[in-house]
Order: sequence, then C-alpha cells, then structure tokens
Amino acid sequence: MRALHVVQSGAVALYTLLAAKAVSASGVDSGFVNPDVVYRPKFRYWLPDASVPADVVQEDIARIAEAGGGGIELLPFYLYGLPTAQGMNATPPTDWDVYGFGTPAFSDLFQAALNGSKESKIRMDFAVGANQGQGVPAVPGTPGLAVQLLLGSTSVHAGERYSSTVPPPAELSSVVQSGLTFMHPLEDFGTPNLTSVIAYQVLNGNTIGGSKIVALDPLSFVDLSAKVKDGLLDWTAPLGNSPWRVFSFWVKHTNQRSCTGGRNPTTVIGNGSWIVDHFDAMGAQLITDFWDQHILSDEQTLTFLQEVGQYAWEDSMEMLSSLYWTPSLLTRFEQDRGYSGLPCLPALFKPQNNWNAIVPSYNEMYTLGNQKDSACNADYRRTLNAGYQDYMAHFSQWTNRIGIQYSNQPAYNLPLEMLGDIPLSDAPECESLGFSDNVDAYRQFSGPAHISNRNVVSNEMGAVNKPAYMLTIPELLYSIKRAWSGGVNMVVLHGYTYSGNYPNTTWPGYTTFGFRFTEMWNQIQPAWIHMKDYLDYISRNQFVLQQGRPQIDLALYLYETPWSAADLLHSNNITAAGYTHDYVAPDNLFSPQVTVRAKVLAPDGPSYRALVFASPKFNISTFNLVREDVAARVVEFAQKGLPVVFVGGLPQVTSNTQAGQIVDDGWRKIRNLPSVQFISSLADLPGALSKAGVMPDVLPSCTTGTLRVVKRSRPEDDVDYVFLYNDQIVSTSCQISIQDHGTRTPHLLNAWTGEKKMIGSFERRSAVITVSLQFAPNETSILSLEKSGSSGPTNLTMLGSSSTSRRYSIANLTRWDLSIEDFHAPRRRSQVETAITWHNFSNIALGPWSAISPALAKVGGIGRYSTSFTVPNVPRIQGKLSLGPIIHTARVYIGGRRLPPIDPVNPVINISSYIGPSRTYKLIVEVTTPLFNRIKTDANQTKIAGSTAGELQPLYASTPYQEYGLMGPVVVIWSIST
Repeated sequence: MRALHVVQSGAVALYTLLAAKAVSASGVDSGFVNPDVVYRPKFRYWLPDASVPADVVQEDIARIAEAGGGGIELLPFYLYGLPTAQGMNATPPTDWDVYGFGTPAFSDLFQAALNGSKESKIRMDFAVGANQGQGVPAVPGTPGLAVQLLLGSTSVHAGERYSSTVPPPAELSSVVQSGLTFMHPLEDFGTPNLTSVIAYQVLNGNTIGGSKIVALDPLSFVDLSAKVKDGLLDWTAPLGNSPWRVFSFWVKHTNQRSCTGGRNPTTVIGNGSWIVDHFDAMGAQLITDFWDQHILSDEQTLTFLQEVGQYAWEDSMEMLSSLYWTPSLLTRFEQDRGYSGLPCLPALFKPQNNWNAIVPSYNEMYTLGNQKDSACNADYRRTLNAGYQDYMAHFSQWTNRIGIQYSNQPAYNLPLEMLGDIPLSDAPECESLGFSDNVDAYRQFSGPAHISNRNVVSNEMGAVNKPAYMLTIPELLYSIKRAWSGGVNMVVLHGYTYSGNYPNTTWPGYTTFGFRFTEMWNQIQPAWIHMKDYLDYISRNQFVLQQGRPQIDLALYLYETPWSAADLLHSNNITAAGYTHDYVAPDNLFSPQVTVRAKVLAPDGPSYRALVFASPKFNISTFNLVREDVAARVVEFAQKGLPVVFVGGLPQVTSNTQAGQIVDDGWRKIRNLPSVQFISSLADLPGALSKAGVMPDVLPSCTTGTLRVVKRSRPEDDVDYVFLYNDQIVSTSCQISIQDHGTRTPHLLNAWTGEKKMIGSFERRSAVITVSLQFAPNETSILSLEKSGSSGPTNLTMLGSSSTSRRYSIANLTRWDLSIEDFHAPRRRSQVETAITWHNFSNIALGPWSAISPALAKVGGIGRYSTSFTVPNVPRIQGKLSLGPIIHTARVYIGGRRLPPIDPVNPVINISSYIGPSRTYKLIVEVTTPLFNRIKTDANQTKIAGSTAGELQPLYASTPYQEYGLMGPVVVIWSIST
C-alpha cells in the first residue's frame, strides 16, 4: 500500500499523506507488532498413525512455533481413513490394530503432542476421531452409530389384492453404495428393520435425466402398517383407473467406516472407526464416552489438554446414506411439525437430500406435487437439523466440562440449515476449497457467527485441487484475503505434514490425499525459510480482525437448505454503493441478544442498520421462503423502527397451510409500517437505504472498481479498525470516507512490518473522515481511528501540499550471479532428508531458471541472486528497490542487512535507511520455489505408502513444468529529498 498525495482546490482540503511520525507499538495496538498465539494461524497437522516417533512430532510442533504459527489442529489421518475407493494400497502400512486411533500407542502420542505444544507455547486443537472425525471404534450395530432409511416398492393394479411379503428394500445406487469414489462404502451386512408400509395412487410417470419420476396423488395416501403380519401384507387396492404403488420403509445401520482397522484386528479398537449418528445426541455421546474412557482417562493427558488445548473439532461431514435418518425422526417430526411425516417419505428420496446433492439414492423418484414436496422436504430437513443441533450441543457441553471449547465445520454438504447451526460452535469453521474462495459465500457463513457474538470464524485454508507441492505463497495469500473479506478471522493452514520417515514412503515424505490436493507445508519445502514473514503478516491482520466486534451495514435474510456455496449477489449494486452485508437465517433472528435498539439490529454485535429480503431475485429452491415464526419477528423489528426492505415482494412460507396463514397474518401487519419499503429490484436498494437514512459506515470511492471492507469496533477504548482489500487485477486510487462521531485521528497499520504511522493530513467534514490511499492489485491495508490525545493537530507531523522528493534516476540491475540449492531426494529415497545439489552461474540476466539452463526446468529449491550497485553521490539521496514479480517467496539483503518482509503483490521496498551517498553495496535477493518441478520429474519414484505420485496424481504428467526464479526487472529508483 502506498500513500497517495492529492490536492484539490476549494472546499475540499488536502487528502491523506502519511506522516513521518511512527507511533509506539506500546500504544493501544500493543499486540499488533507481535500478536499472541491466539491470533496466529494454525496448521492442520497430519499424523500418519500412532507408529511415528513422538520426538519427530514434537520437533514438528517446535518448527511451527519458530515460524510464527499459533498452534496445530491434530488430525490422525490414517491415509484419509484408507477407503479402497481412493486407489491406494488397501493394506495399512503399519499394524493399526496396535497403532490405530484410540489404542494405547495413540493415547501416548496424543499426550506427547500436547506436551510438545506446551513446551513450544502454542495451542493444540484435535479431531474428535480418526480421519474426518466422523466416527469412533465400536461394535457394528451399537446404538448411536449412523442409520439410514431404505425404500422398497411394488406396483398394484386398481382393485387387485396384494397378499405377499412386504416389498424388500430396493437396490441402492452403486455410486452411493460404493462411497462416491473417495469415501468408505456402505457395507452390506445386518438386517433392516421394517418401519412402516404405505400406499399411493399413481398419477403418471416420466423420465428426466436418466431417473424415472413417478407422480403420486397426495390425497390417496393409505397407511398399511397395521395390515402387516409377520412380514406379510394383505391389502386390496381401491377400484379405479390408475395403479397404486406400495412403499415399505426400513431402518438399517449405514455400516460406513470413517477409518479402516488393522490388518488382522483382534479388538474393537483395532477394527477401526464407524460413522456415528449425527442427528441425535447419542451419536456424539458415543464419541465423547470413548475419549473419556480410552484417551482422557489419563490424568496427565487431561491436565495438558486444559493447559494448551483449545478446540475439539470435527471436519466437514463426509458420510453417506440412502436417506439421512435417526431412529426418533418420525416421532420428532410429528411433535415439532404438528403432523405425521409418514405421508412425506416417498418424496424425500431426492438428490438434494444426499451428500452434496450429487446423485439420487435410487433410480426412481417420487413427487407429491411441487407444493407438497416443498413442505415435506422443508419440514424433514428442519426436523433432521434439530437432531443435528442436539448432536452439536452435546459436544459443546462435553468440551466445556473438560475445560476446552468446540469447533466444527457445521452442516454443509448435508440437507441441513447451516446458518442456523453455526452459532452452536464456539469457533465455527468453513473452508477455502468447499467455498471456492467465494466472498459472498463466506458472508453467508460469518453472518450467523457475527449476530450470535461468536468472535472467531475459522477457515480450513489452502486446499486446492491440483498436484501437491505446486501451490505458491501469492496464491495462498489471495485465498486468505478473500476469506478475510468475507468475515473469516482465523486460518488453519492445510496443512503441515509429519516430516519423518514412514513405511514405503519416499522423500519428500508423508503426502496426504494421494498427491491430489495442496499443500504439504513443513521444513522440506524451500519456502519454509521465509515462512515467518508470511505468518506474521497473517497474524497481524487476524489480530485486527478479531478486535472488538464487527460492524456491518446490512443483514440479508437467507433461508437455504441444503446450502450451497454460491454468489447470491451477482449484481454488485450493494458493494459498489459501499455497503457491507451479512446473511442471517431464521434461527439467528431468535437469539436472546438479537434485539432492536435505536433502529439498529443486534446493537451489541454487528449493529445492522437495515434488514433486507431480496429473495425473489434468486433462483434458489428455498431462498425465497420463510418459516412461520419469522414474519412475527420481523414485524416486531419493524415496529421498533428497524428499516426493512423487501425486494420484489413478500417471501412465501416453507411449510403447510396452517403455517402459511400465520405468515400471511404477519405480512398484513408489516405492509403499512413506516420503516418498511418495497422495491422492484436490487438496483433500487441503495436509493431505498438512503431514503431510510442508512449510509455506508465506510465508503471507498476509487478510480477503478471498489474495495472490500471489513470494519471492527472496540468501543471500550473508542478504537475502530478498517481492513481494506483491492480485490482486482489492476491498481486503484481510493478516497475512503469513514463515519466518525468523535475527534479521532486515522492511523495506517502495516501488517508486513508491524509499523503504525499516524496520518498527518486528512479531511474531516461533519462526522466523516476521508483519507486517500493507493493500492496495487490484490493489496491490503489497515486503517485505525483512535483518540489522538490532543484536541488539535499540534502533535502530528504535518506534511505540506508540495512533493517532498523529486525523481533523480533509475538504475536497472541487469547482470547477476546466481547460486541455486536444488532440493531432491537422497540416494536412499526412503530417508526423508533433503539432498542438495548446487548450481552456480555468473553474470546472467534475470528470467526463468529454465532459460538459464534446460536442466534447471526440473529443479525446485532456493535461488540466491547477487549483484552490486553504487549510490549516487548526491545529498539527501533516497532509494526504492523494485523486484518485479514474486513467483513464490523472496527476501532481500543489502550490505549484509536483511530488509523488512516483502509484499509479493507490491514488491517495492524503501531502502533509504540502508544506504549512504557514493557507497557501493552488495545486493542479495533470495527466492524460493515450490517443489512441483522436482516431484513431476520423479513422480514414478516418489511414493506414499507404496503408491507412486504418478499413479495417484495424473496431473504430474499432463501439467507443464512451471517457470521459477527471479524474473525481473529489478530496478532502484533514486530520488532526492527536497
């Protein structure tokens, strides 16, 4: 970020110039320079299994701390649970009967990791189970393990008598049964239990997209359960012109593992883990009882956990079912929804109720008509979600009892109400992969956390579907900045892999997900020598983004189930007009702290100044729906003066006729309230908000595009922070207007160096402060508004309106010496120790390594470029060093002194304090590369647990070698201070 000097005549005064005066780090931002571990990024730590040496694990933890990490998220990986579908050798590389999750060996290693975290003074989170954390060792069939609802059916002609066995469960889709190519299969053992038998008259049938759709007459429902005796049904279909369909429903355990067991297991623990029922507290209790009995029963382990443990954590749910179910679901459905769910059952077997809405469970689906289908599915999902909330609540209670907190990736991928579930987690977590770096999707996640005062919004960051060892630091930072812009304020980097030796595994070591996803951050990576620069940058931003409470202009209503990561605001009218927004769901509006005071929603939290229903603009199945309890709540808000805007009309009801009447009664009350407006499109929203007196809290006015804005307010000491991000591929100059009803002074915080500078010149007009900044593409900046300690500007270093320096000359540094450390496997490849071959070159031009020598196309490692320059013999000489594009990481040394960290999107460094007139200095630029080129070259010799990278990741063969090195041009821009 660079200060932009702008002078305008007339009423508009001098805009922002940076003062030369630096503010002491011991001021109100004492934690900004060197943030505490609670603000520092964590690493998901992939533990292969409990056979690995404890001292190596502890050394890994120490390296993370030394590099500036704040903790680990311990994940017992077990080769992703070793599902056969992932194409790896299905035999565990060590004896998981001895070294599996929950064994004594695992408990010892868990304690060692806690002790290592304590010694390194960082935090430790842990997955509640092996692999994703969805399961636990148990005897198959144990109550609390996952169950599913199976469907059987047969046709009966009108007037025909059916006297035979109840139709058995139909054959499940082979895609679902086999585990969707990356999960464990649903193992076919155990006896299903018949739940009910019903019948419907068939109206018609047709085929859509390869699936047969059978339309049923919703008024013809018949419950035949009482007619079943000893597995036989005796029933005569009514007379008529249309056939009937008899349906049977069966409950059976899914028998899906979350982790493979040992080679020849002799114990329940050695047999691996089975997925638990996520829709009843009993499933959660099965997991917590296991921890209490087998891992935390050791007093020393529990003591360590209470000292350094932060979160017990569960990953995004990867589990399959014919239909997600729990034994009490029908009973709860009737109790909560007020009618029997039995007639709904045929209409529930749809792709939207499967994992990630990928495929239907059966090759035939059924409809009761759009209105009935919609009501049935909404009420099924709402009932299922209530059970899921019981599941989450148990974990929250358990973690509170043992002295830590609970975090998870809630609801998404399943037909649940994600936005309503987020507040049940102490630190709800999303992910860059599943959210596709989508800022609007992140706001859908962070809004419920904001309104429920959950301060930490976590993110599993940096998993990209491309070959391992290919991700660059600028790519990682791009994803992080977009997540921050959407409300995330803690990243858990994906990930740090165990760095020691492992059976049938070669250098560069244990590589997760079969080389299919990034990234393996540890000391094997060349960039690790620079990692602290980037972790400190992340930490300082997260320090700011966790201060006080968020301040958001608008709350947009969203009721979507199942949820999917989509940009709901394709039109950028709201952002372009300067408004920030969150999304909130029905459950969020009923939290005790969600009130309206002084026309503001959640005034002790995000302080939304308007509630917007924009649903008719979006083609999403449930986005334009409300629950019956929402209308009355919105009426209450509007009666207290909260501006409420409906775009395109009033939302519909989610459920049955009675609920629809409740909603209609509420909407009738709202139509004539003075705080309510109706507009036809989102394009009219800024005008409606202005009419209601709702103006953006922070308004960037830029020469190109706009900025993404996050504001945090710390009312106890009257400090506001504004995070700004130029999410564009072009530079822009912006005038940033910030609401300020006090007499505070703006400051600029540099997250790369930890410096804080007071802004010496700015415009204050009425209750608005305006500063002006210039941004490179993808650059971030942080402003703060703080009390200056004086009513006047006498304590500020004010800069005049004229330029303080003039251009003198430019020195283009064209010839360099280069020394490359070529990272590769040792002669004995099974030793995970990097061997280095040196390549030295003299008097070369800058460019990709492959242009220096074709042999370098296969190389990855560290390059050290050196040259010399002479400072002009001119008084008051100043210099800026411009490095050109940074492919991965870089550090700079002048005369043996290391320069401050370099922002890869704006690699320009002020070197004035490192030089003197007429002196000659040695300049060293140290760059690193990913290891992709080396792994691509050796893909057929690089192994994980006996499988080669070339077999597991075909993109190593098809992806071209990458261009690495210092590309240039590197220039020094000389100027003279005037």
